[in-house]
Amino acid sequence: MRQEHSDIVFEPGEWTEGKFKKTDVHFTGETEKLFIKIGERLIERLETNDRSGIPPWQDPVFQLSGMNPKTGYKYGNENQVLLMDDTESRGFKAPLYMSFNDAINTGFAMPKGTKGTPIIQRFGMKGKAIETTNESGESQPVLDTNGEPQHFWRRAAKTVTVFNIDQLEWKHEDKPDPRIKWLEEFKKPQLKAINNDDLVTFRDSYLKSIDIPITRGGTTNYYLPKRNAINLAHSDNFKSPLQEISTTFHEDAHAQGHPSKLNRQSLNDYNISNAHRGFEELLVNVAAQQLVRHYGLDQNEQQQAYNANEDAYNLGWAIPAFKKDPLLIVEAMRQSQQCFESMKTRIDAQLKLDNVHHIFCKPEPEKVEPAPLANKNAYKKPANDDSKYKSTTNQLRNLI
Repeated sequence: MRQEHSDIVFEPGEWTEGKFKKTDVHFTGETEKLFIKIGERLIERLETNDRSGIPPWQDPVFQLSGMNPKTGYKYGNENQVLLMDDTESRGFKAPLYMSFNDAINTGFAMPKGTKGTPIIQRFGMKGKAIETTNESGESQPVLDTNGEPQHFWRRAAKTVTVFNIDQLEWKHEDKPDPRIKWLEEFKKPQLKAINNDDLVTFRDSYLKSIDIPITRGGTTNYYLPKRNAINLAHSDNFKSPLQEISTTFHEDAHAQGHPSKLNRQSLNDYNISNAHRGFEELLVNVAAQQLVRHYGLDQNEQQQAYNANEDAYNLGWAIPAFKKDPLLIVEAMRQSQQCFESMKTRIDAQLKLDNVHHIFCKPEPEKVEPAPLANKNAYKKPANDDSKYKSTTNQLRNLI
């Protein structure tokens, strides 16, 4: 088993006890069992990869292939393991899944008795009202900017069911089956192969997006929590721009855990136990890999050398800590998604500012601004409008 990876530098006396949001989740129904199943399967995959010597990031679970082909929605990290397991065990062509509503609204038929796949859906659960005590000692509600009482919210989760496109039936002989195009799109590279010049362009733009100090020097790369700064070797010391980018992603992802940002306990308590260290390293590795694939940076001739380099971030040493509590690894996956989104928002803004975003990302659908508010009488139909007897109710669409 490999030695543990450590790239966060704490000087003696720098550690302080922090305050962090609770990470417990309110479960409904069979959801807790599904959470544990996800954790156990992730641990099994890490163990298998560790024994085989393959970097875990080449595992399909970490390549985020599972998606809804109609909406383009990529399922979250924690659900990828469920969808990849389901695809492999049931022999489906691809991990392309959609909700019942999406399937029916697209024109598919669902054979009677079709068994779907349960996945996790997270949501916020409204709790009791927040109260404060006035000068008279009386309790009174804390109001928001609209004068409404504020409430505590707790994280919750439930199971929802999705179906693989292979389970659906297309009975419209006069229309092409959309699954043909979906499978073609899935099998071809999501982004064009990029060359070394493109990688340099991305690197230069990305480095400008980082909002904390970066010092250059030496041959090691690490993050200093107390100074909230990153140390990187000089560019010439990296084998390729891709290696430099991925290494910087890793250190930058650590920095997202700083109290001024996502305030992660795993970063603050990194040197206290393997549980915290393994948690932190897993989530930053997954977030960094997600960024590499999101921007298509591994679609080039450096991919093989890049994958070999990522072996340095193997997590075999952390498996015993996760085995004690499988839910720990599931929470790490959730926080890795949070870290990815935080970094992506910042990087996208810089790429757009430098007018190079289109090189690395497909155009996203434009968001439709909500219509301006109007008096309710403006929505009344004329008295002679015969459409008032027609139903205008649309079935709510599940975007999962």
